[in-house]
Amino acid sequence: MQLKGHSHSRLDFASGPNGNFVIKRIQDTGKMVSQAKKQMYFKNIISSDPRMALGFDVPEVVGCCDHCITMRYYNGLSIIDFIEQSSKKQLDNIVHNLFEFIKWEIQKSPIAKIDEVQIYSKFGSAIPPIDGYIPIGICHGDLTLSNMLFCDKKIILLDFIDCFIETPIQDIAKLLQEVNLMWSLHFFSGHVDTTKVKIGYNYLKKEIVRMLPMFGVELEYINYFYFTSLVRILPYVKTKEIYDLIIGEINDNSDFADSWRVNTLSWCKAKVPNDAPLWKFNAN
Repeated sequence: MQLKGHSHSRLDFASGPNGNFVIKRIQDTGKMVSQAKKQMYFKNIISSDPRMALGFDVPEVVGCCDHCITMRYYNGLSIIDFIEQSSKKQLDNIVHNLFEFIKWEIQKSPIAKIDEVQIYSKFGSAIPPIDGYIPIGICHGDLTLSNMLFCDKKIILLDFIDCFIETPIQDIAKLLQEVNLMWSLHFFSGHVDTTKVKIGYNYLKKEIVRMLPMFGVELEYINYFYFTSLVRILPYVKTKEIYDLIIGEINDNSDFADSWRVNTLSWCKAKVPNDAPLWKFNAN
């Protein structure tokens, strides 16, 4: 049976004597092995920490090659289904658990100077590097709610990716992307009570923004990684709706420095494949 995947991946369901499994396939063979290694690493460190294991789990990787990864199957709810069925208390539990997860990442990440060379290697001169010291060590890499399942009072973490700087601030940025843009709602194809889901998202946004100062990270760094996170998505979006959504957030967010925005579109257009739709080249 084929399932729906995110990140341009294909998911196949397989059942055997040892249980149920998901086989994830992607075209970019250079990423799969590193993603599997990161997933296995987080599986081990979460399982070995009793406090984190109470609220989180990561599917066990049982096989991996250049183009696919096989992992244990979890029957959980998407964030959209969860919001439709949840109470305020259950939403509070999500916020609390995510706060504890990122605080745990920060505790495991030593404070280190931002490497300007790493930023330049990613963005060239298009986005000026930011100076300072931040926690650098571990992060999920793409901690949107679409990369989670919710089951048995646990959050199941999926789709780990490598980042150009492995900092928990990247995970904070991805949560902001999720709640500010109602990210997962744009990719949900089933029937949905849009009004209730938007109310749930607005509540999650209020609570996540409220907890930002509690991480002990300067907001300038959070805003910078949020900005670069949005920019990195732009060359790869598939629809004009999502492209315009991200561009709108970049242009309208007063927390972003004007100097960050100056060459953003030029950098994005340079990364766009030659066979991309014309609106990607002509968008302002």
